[in-house]
Amino acid sequence: MLIEDRLKIKPGIIKIKVDDASKKGVAVYDEQEIAGQEILETIEGIDNDFKIEKIEVVEEKSAEF
Repeated sequence: MLIEDRLKIKPGIIKIKVDDASKKGVAVYDEQEIAGQEILETIEGIDNDFKIEKIEVVEEKSAEF
């Protein structure tokens, strides 16, 4: 839970869910506000056993009305 607590207060983190037992988690974040490298460094600073992998970049598209 420490990783979630540290990351959820950072600007740009939209959603974070971590399972400490399996050493896996998911972060949804705004790349305009926080770099993936900063997330990685935060996680490694807490627990170096977590493995980080970028799965997908989703760009939000605005709709015109």
